[in-house]
Amino acid sequence: MHFYISDLAKASGLTPANIVMIMNNAPETLGDEDFSKGRGVARSLSVLGLKRLALIGAISKLGIGIIPSARLAHLFANEQPYGEVKGDLPSNCGSLVTREVREDIYIRDEDFFRIGSYPLQESDFRFLEVLLGSGLKYKKKALHGDLLMEIVDNSLIYMATSNLAGINILDPHLQAAYKINNWDKGNYPNITHAWSVTEDELNKWQNIRENALTRSTVNVSLAIREAFFKVIPMKTAHRD
Repeated sequence: MHFYISDLAKASGLTPANIVMIMNNAPETLGDEDFSKGRGVARSLSVLGLKRLALIGAISKLGIGIIPSARLAHLFANEQPYGEVKGDLPSNCGSLVTREVREDIYIRDEDFFRIGSYPLQESDFRFLEVLLGSGLKYKKKALHGDLLMEIVDNSLIYMATSNLAGINILDPHLQAAYKINNWDKGNYPNITHAWSVTEDELNKWQNIRENALTRSTVNVSLAIREAFFKVIPMKTAHRD
């Protein structure tokens, strides 16, 4: 399954020109080696690339430039421990199926078999596609277990999963990911991983976090679900 630039733009909130700029100037950030087939707006991305663009679009809404957003998304995608394959990002679509939802939808056994027949990195996209076709009324909302990315003073990156009460503030060992610098002008960031520093240094990071001028949170999973929801009707129309 591939998505053309018009679909990708609608899904991610980026302009076609933004997407072409990323493809031309930072292609490695898209996590997809197939898009080079074709030229200009004729190029396309897989579900993996769609997810990456969804995160790039969300980061860019913080006022960060397109290329720095792409490089930060690439770094985050490869450092976080979730997803079906390395560099994948979790949509957390499974959490859409609550007890109340189960009473309103009907999923056939053959639909589950069909999902299992697709490549692993497409499974969550196909799952949401089946849910929508089975009567799910999708709502834009944060879900328990969503992956969150927190940018602290443009220098510290934390990651966490949300609970029903919002962001779960845990021990810094569990959330600190890395410290970055020299990245906001489009350069690749210099990285200091949390696992490589001392206890005292981690505590300093946490103090910076608690007393930060800016703490911006991106709900990574929600950004991906929104992208899926926007593009699924178009993919269905193409098949019809």
